[in-house]
Amino acid sequence: MVCTSEGNPHPTFHWTAWVLEFANNNTTFTGAELAVDVCNLTAWNQRSEKKNVSGTTRVMLICHAENTVHGQLRSASAHEIYNLALLANMDEVCGEFSLHFV
Repeated sequence: MVCTSEGNPHPTFHWTAWVLEFANNNTTFTGAELAVDVCNLTAWNQRSEKKNVSGTTRVMLICHAENTVHGQLRSASAHEIYNLALLANMDEVCGEFSLHFV
């Protein structure tokens, strides 16, 4: 996913991602382009029950754009909620490699 915004000077970007099923689980990414590591975002390795999980989890992604004009910080943000499909073999996938979507 890519966040865009215009400004002079050019804005800086960062993202915040929340898995809505976990109240205190948020992650921040820097840059205009977002690549999410699904295994880390869902805290897969910290779950006590990992087998036979399927279905979807809801993820809220917020893009933040900021720049400073004449000493004043200007900012804008936008958010979207996505239903992220969990693979039936998440334990196998997260144990072997990181799964990314862009």
